[in-house]
Amino acid sequence: MFRRLRYLLSLILNPSSYKRWLYRNRAFRRIVTKNFSSGKVALGERNNYPFPLDWVRVDWKDADYEVNLSESPTLPFRDNSQKLIYTAHMIEHLSQESLPKLLNECYRILRPGGRIRIEAPDAEKLVNLYRTGDERMLGHFRKFRQDVIVKKFGYPENYLEDHLSVLGEISNYIVEGQWVHVPVYASKEEFDEKLKNLDLDQFFDWCISLQTPEQRKSGGHQSAIYFSKFRSMLENAGFENVTQVDFGYTKIPELNLNNGFWSIKEKPHRTFYSLYIEAAKPYRSTSLRSKKNEITCSKV
Repeated sequence: MFRRLRYLLSLILNPSSYKRWLYRNRAFRRIVTKNFSSGKVALGERNNYPFPLDWVRVDWKDADYEVNLSESPTLPFRDNSQKLIYTAHMIEHLSQESLPKLLNECYRILRPGGRIRIEAPDAEKLVNLYRTGDERMLGHFRKFRQDVIVKKFGYPENYLEDHLSVLGEISNYIVEGQWVHVPVYASKEEFDEKLKNLDLDQFFDWCISLQTPEQRKSGGHQSAIYFSKFRSMLENAGFENVTQVDFGYTKIPELNLNNGFWSIKEKPHRTFYSLYIEAAKPYRSTSLRSKKNEITCSKV
């Protein structure tokens, strides 16, 4: 009884705590998502994240549907039932085997004409920025490693070397209790040699190969994404009109970005190294089904 009273008192005295409790409340989530049938699915978003309330969230914990997206997931929605899917900086955490399976699931649950928007680190852009010595990119990631990796958690000073701005974003792991992305490590000499002599896919495979099996299980980054590669993956899953777009810009009429309480607030600090892609599930599946029904009816 005392614990309940103390908990209620903490909610009263700390409004933000009450807000977090409300946003996680199952009954509240049913109301704002129309009993989880709003038709809008956010992959990798939790109920305590600052995200439009009417989106149905799917993540490995603290979500409307708790699904481990990295383990050949089956999404908990009917075929052809959803109109929008959104995900930001999640797909790079999936293995190269799991990612195509998730895209197939996204295609399955979208209704004909449904759309998907994906944001991820652009591995090709990161490499190009490193090659030109772009200080905005190098300084951004260097500061994170200095403040968190080295000062807070005590990793060695060589984690401040600039090639880790690329290597650490493509391939990293999570240490339990720290919950930060720790870069895999290779010397600058080895990194530069691999970058010079391997093609992009071989280079990215090498970066990810530096993780141990245990590190891969931790949920860090283990897929390198860039536009031409990802366009092929989406098209292989059945999507069409795969388009690269910019931060805050969308070709999806129903998608509201950076415009009021009910909009998705994309993070501007990710703009310079992120890839934004939109694609559609074709309408032809509907027309083909209709033609099949017409043939069946004519035979009857």
